[in-house]
Amino acid sequence: MDGRKSKRTINRQFKAARALAELGAGPGDLVPTSLSSAAEQSALLKLPSREAATLILAAKRGKQVSAKRRLRAITTPEAVTHREVAALIQLFNRSGIAARTKFQELLLASVTQRTTSSP
Repeated sequence: MDGRKSKRTINRQFKAARALAELGAGPGDLVPTSLSSAAEQSALLKLPSREAATLILAAKRGKQVSAKRRLRAITTPEAVTHREVAALIQLFNRSGIAARTKFQELLLASVTQRTTSSP
């Protein structure tokens, strides 16, 4: 290679820099922090924006934080299941009484069917 970056690489880096700026990290803000590596910044962009912004603020204040570690923590099967159950409960609570009742009937029928057809 001749040391020049491809247009695609430059566009990807520009897009990442813009996304980081939207989260509150301007050019050079993360350089003296625990989020200065490309791997940490890549993980930062994969986090929900609120969590990423929280990590950026903590890093700017001198705390040792890791976006990679946080990303692993929120993508474990248990964490995913917890978020899905919370979303289901929230939707159930926002639903009307008729929809709740029908859902409960269908859920009970499903559970009953599974228990009677098990060996």
